[in-house]
This record gives sequence, C-alpha cells and structure tokens, in this order.
Amino acid sequence: MILKKPKLFKDKTILYIKMTSYQVEANEFTADNVSCTKPRTNKKTKRLQTLLLYAYENGQAPLYFETPESLVVPFGLSSYEQGDNTGKFDYSLPMICSSSDTKEQNTVTHWFEQLKAMDEFMIDFGVQYSREIFGQEYTKEQRMIVEALYSRMIKKPKVNKETGEPYPERIQPKVMKQWEETPTSLNGVPGVEVYTTSESPLTLDSWEELQEVIPRGGSVTAIIQPRVWFVSGKYGTTLRVLKLKVTPREKREIPRGYTFSKRLTSSETSTTTQSTTEEAPALPDAASTHSEEEEYEEVEEIVEEDEVLDSDEEVEEVEVTE
Repeated sequence: MILKKPKLFKDKTILYIKMTSYQVEANEFTADNVSCTKPRTNKKTKRLQTLLLYAYENGQAPLYFETPESLVVPFGLSSYEQGDNTGKFDYSLPMICSSSDTKEQNTVTHWFEQLKAMDEFMIDFGVQYSREIFGQEYTKEQRMIVEALYSRMIKKPKVNKETGEPYPERIQPKVMKQWEETPTSLNGVPGVEVYTTSESPLTLDSWEELQEVIPRGGSVTAIIQPRVWFVSGKYGTTLRVLKLKVTPREKREIPRGYTFSKRLTSSETSTTTQSTTEEAPALPDAASTHSEEEEYEEVEEIVEEDEVLDSDEEVEEVEVTE
C-alpha cells in the first residue's frame, strides 16, 4: 500500500491527505481490523466527520468491502419519497442474510456476524468520543444511552405475524444518485456500476431501467462503502452501493411435450390417434403464473439521519492516531 507523505500535527497525530483504497472479501472480513479516525469538524460544512479504516497486510486504508456472492434482495430496488408529493426519491437495495447459492451460506452468516460486531465497535467508539459527538461525556456504564443514539447497519428483524418467527436479518444499503450536466429528472440517474453476464458495465439511464435489472427476489453481489454520519446529537453507519453484480435468474418455463416419467406402452400408443386430433386445452400463460417471491413484509421507508448530508461530500482530512 502506498500512502502519501504524512503531515504531523502538534499533538503528534498524523494526517494523510490521500490513501490507496482496498476492498476486503466477505470471507476475510473481520470487525477486529476496523478502526475509526478521531471525529473532527469539517471546515467547509461545519459538521463532524470521521473515516472508517481497515487494517490490511501493509497498513491501514479506507474500508470498502465485497458482500458474499448472490445475496438475496427480496424487494428489488426500493424507493421512498422525500416528504409528501415532492417527486424526489431516495433509493436503497435491502439484502437479507441469505444467498441463492447454498454453498455461500456459511460466508453469509460470517459476514453478517462481523457487521454486528462492527456495530458494537461503533457504539464503543461513541462512548470514547462522546464529548465530541454529543457535547457531553458518557462513561462505559452509560453505554446504553449511546447505543440508543446509534443507528445500526443490521436492521432489527420483524416478526412474521402468522408464524411468530422473525424474518431474516438484513442490511439496507443506499444506491446513490449521479447528476447529469443538464438534469432531466428530479432524481438524477443511478450512480452505481452494474454488471450481469459481462465484465463491462451496463449503461443505465434511469431508475426504472435499474429496477428492471434487479427483480424482486433476485440476488446480487455488491461492493459497499460504509460511512459514518453525525446529525443533531445522533450518529450511525450507513452503507453505500458502489458496484453491483446481478446474478442471472434461471428461466423456468412450462414443460412442453411428453415429459411424464412413465413411458407409454405400444398398445397405448396405438389408441392415441383420435385424442391427438382433438384440440389440446390451452396452457396457462407463463407470465400469469405466480412468481416465487419471498413472503416478507414490504420494506419500511427508512429515512436515516444522514439524509441531510451531501451525498458527494468528500472527507476533508483524515486523522490517524499513531
């Protein structure tokens, strides 16, 4: 890893202007390697900021991680409106703790457990820097107060009212917007690279096109960036989707022709002349068959506190304590 020459402050902390970024694979990700820079006030926005770092073999760098393969997206691309009748929407891609590839399930379970451990680390971070974040100091004995002010990455699963069983745990990463030079929409265009059966990204000019690519009940692999936000005495970790690999779905067509397991005998085939001349009943249209969607409650409209942040806001300075 190559880091630019650091600048030393009077308090002997180090400022790295830019750092080379890596991404950690799902099966290698561990919350023990995550750290956070000390919260500092951005000179331009006057807001607190920090940067999540990950300890790689050659040093620390900003954290980006790859999800397990083929995470299930039960709702597809979700949208929620900013206010009433504004015509402005935000977009997210809920992913549950399940993979369409059964061989990946152990990795999925490991990855979600590490995200939960990272949430616990962020609560401890809030206790450590409670004066900077909340304007007053909280002790370890008051950790529950900080926990109540923190927004987790892993959303608490709801309970199925019919079965009494909880739905699978899930994350709800945001899909960011990209703005054209001459905007043609209040919502811009999807700011994410999308791949399917080729290593060349798709060209997507609208959110409707992205919704068609990511069907309900489909599965994806994503490159995600976690970011920490601070607003009005609260804080949390939000996830941003940077790249998507959409797993192609197998086409399930109605069986055609003679597909029965038992073959006809010679005597049976000799008596089928009359039946074959009759018009066969029409098969139901494949498009009208019931889709195999997971029976989950509709995803709630989660408007996190970081909505007030500029989606393209860059971290001004990164402070790493030796």
